[in-house]
Amino acid sequence: MMVDVDEDVVLEEHTDDEMRPLVDELKLQGQVADEPFDNDISKKQSTTEEIDMSKKKLTSLPKRVFNGLDLLCELNLESNQLTHLDANVFTNLVNLNELKINDNNLKSLPQELFNGLKSLRFLDLESNKLKDLEPKIFNNLSNLQYLDLKKNNLTVLPKELFIGLTSLHWLHLESNGLTSLEPDIFNDLSNLYKLSLNNNKLTSLPQGVFNGLKSLEKLYLQTNNLKKIEPDTFKNLSNLEELKINSNSLSSLPQDIFRGLNSLTWLDLESNQLEDLDSNIFIKLSIPEELFFGLTSLRWLNINYNQLESIRPYTFFALSKLWELKINNNNLTTLPQELFDGLELLNSLNLESNELDYLEPNIFNTLSKLYKLNISRNSLAYLPHGIFDELKCLSHLSLGWNKLIIIETDIFDSLPNLNELRMNNNNLTYLPPRIFTRLESLTILDLHSNKLLSLEAETFNNLSNIIYLDISNNNLTYLPPGVFDGLKSLRRLNLSLNQLDHLKPNIFNDLTNLYELKLNGNYLTILSQEIFNGLESLEELDLQSNKLTNIEPDTFSSLANLKELDLSQNNLTTLSPGVFNELKSLRQLNLQSNKLTSIVPNTFQHLSKLASLNISVNKLTHLSQEIFNGLENLINLDLGSNELTCLEAHTFKNFISFR
Repeated sequence: MMVDVDEDVVLEEHTDDEMRPLVDELKLQGQVADEPFDNDISKKQSTTEEIDMSKKKLTSLPKRVFNGLDLLCELNLESNQLTHLDANVFTNLVNLNELKINDNNLKSLPQELFNGLKSLRFLDLESNKLKDLEPKIFNNLSNLQYLDLKKNNLTVLPKELFIGLTSLHWLHLESNGLTSLEPDIFNDLSNLYKLSLNNNKLTSLPQGVFNGLKSLEKLYLQTNNLKKIEPDTFKNLSNLEELKINSNSLSSLPQDIFRGLNSLTWLDLESNQLEDLDSNIFIKLSIPEELFFGLTSLRWLNINYNQLESIRPYTFFALSKLWELKINNNNLTTLPQELFDGLELLNSLNLESNELDYLEPNIFNTLSKLYKLNISRNSLAYLPHGIFDELKCLSHLSLGWNKLIIIETDIFDSLPNLNELRMNNNNLTYLPPRIFTRLESLTILDLHSNKLLSLEAETFNNLSNIIYLDISNNNLTYLPPGVFDGLKSLRRLNLSLNQLDHLKPNIFNDLTNLYELKLNGNYLTILSQEIFNGLESLEELDLQSNKLTNIEPDTFSSLANLKELDLSQNNLTTLSPGVFNELKSLRQLNLQSNKLTSIVPNTFQHLSKLASLNISVNKLTHLSQEIFNGLENLINLDLGSNELTCLEAHTFKNFISFR
């Protein structure tokens, strides 16, 4: 049976006689006993197993409030305003299994508070204001499995604090103000699985502090101020699977620091100040007869956001099961050719944001299972011949933000499974005509922010599966006929911020599935009638910031599914009659910042679904009564910054949804 206390009930200090009717109503509400509580409340046997008193604004609890609830298993007092607890408030709750006192205002706890709670397995004290704890407050909780003390104000822990907690599996001490730990503090916790000490102020770890944690699988030390770790700190943690030491102040690591961690699968050293990695850190030659001691089970290794300037050739050689390696955001200028030898199972390699200006030709040759490779944000000016030849499984390749000037014609020929290729923000002026011929699986190609002057007609012709193509922010002045032929799957095409001054008719004719087309920021002056032929699926068309002076009447006639059209920041003085007649699905039309002096009646009459119309910042002086005919679904209309002198009486008469 569970009792949920009414929201408006608040316990205050009362005498025992005054409390009993309130307790009767509070705890039982007619369900716990057949008769009201009498003076000898302990004689009553309650059948209540759960009580929820959370979020009741309680500031205190009478010391006998739970008397008689011998079968109570779960008690929830979270999210109140409790400032103190009587030492005997939980006395006799011998069957209590779960106790939540988190999210209160407790600053201290009596030494005897949990005495007698022999069955307690779950204790949550998170998010209080505890500054210190009595040394033996938990010592009688031999069955406790989960203890949460995070988000308090603890700065030290008494060395006897966890004595007797032999059943404890989870211990949360993160987000306090701990500055140091006693050497033997965790010695009794032989069954602990997870220890969270992250987000504290630890500067060092005493020798042997984790020696008793034979069962530990997860150890979180991130976001402290650790400057040094002793060589034997982790030596007895043979079951450890996950170790996070990221976001500290470590500048070096002892050679033997990870010796014996044969079960480790995740190691995070991100955001420290490591300057050099000795090859013996991750592999330890113990005695001549033995091959390696090291992280033979490791699958995830993060050493990103450090200050590494070099890595020795065989640093990772023992990590035969490694699946993901992050070395990004360091100061590496070169990588030894043998660096990735032995990493046959590596799936993801991140080298982003270093200072690499050269790669050895065979550096990736052993990474036959590599799926994702990020070399972006370095200083590479060229790529050696055949550098990707052995990466048959590669799906994602990022080369952006380098200094690439030229790419060899066959550089990607051995990547049949490449799905995403990013070469943006380089110095490419030219692409060999058949550079992408073998990339039949490619779906994303990003070439934006290079210096491309032209494209060959056959550059993209074999990319039948491509869905996203970005060639924006280059120096293109012309698109050859047929350049987009065969791109039946293309959904998004970005040609913005080039120097295109005209487009050939039917240039987009093959793009029957195109959803979005960006042509903004070019030098287009006129749009021919056949320019958008074939774009039957187009929904978004951006032509802003060109130099358009005129749009022919049937220019948009094939765009029956267009929903958004942006013609802002051009030089349009008039709109041809019927120019928007076929745009039955249009929802947004932006004509802002042109030079329109007038708009003929019924220009928008076929735009029955139009919801937003922006004609601001033009030179309109007059609006006829019929100008907005047909716009029964218009919600937003912007006419600001024109030269209107008057409006006819019924100009807005047809607006139904307008507001």
